[in-house]
Amino acid sequence: MIIQSSLLTQQVNLLLGFEGVNYTSDDYWTAKLLSLILGGGMTSRLFQEIREKRGLVYLIRAMSNSDADTGMLSIYAGTGEKEIGELEEYLEKIDVTYKGDVDEEAICDGNNEVIVKIDGLKDGSYEESDLTTKLVRFTYCKVEAADD
Repeated sequence: MIIQSSLLTQQVNLLLGFEGVNYTSDDYWTAKLLSLILGGGMTSRLFQEIREKRGLVYLIRAMSNSDADTGMLSIYAGTGEKEIGELEEYLEKIDVTYKGDVDEEAICDGNNEVIVKIDGLKDGSYEESDLTTKLVRFTYCKVEAADD
């Protein structure tokens, strides 16, 4: 856990890192989806629990990054000096594997988030995004993204 504090702004930046998967792993897209479910936006579990319910942060997100031989799942939080203790206690209890705790609705929400992000990359010159959008869609999910 890395904690950085600024005396001028009274802000605290916290970064947790966990071993992830490399980009050739069969679990690559699973790790991406997990990071979205965990902390990929306003509907994510971390955002809802830590920001909305507990009011401990002004920013929280999870990211999955992969390289040729390894990867990392990280959780970043921006908070204040008064909230850091309670935030640390909560984050230490997180099980980033979420074994058996991710239902079909969460998978569909995460999948739709990926599609929305990919659709946001489209600018007329990025033809590959159409193919990528099709690759990440799961047949049992209702996709909310608009087709061009």
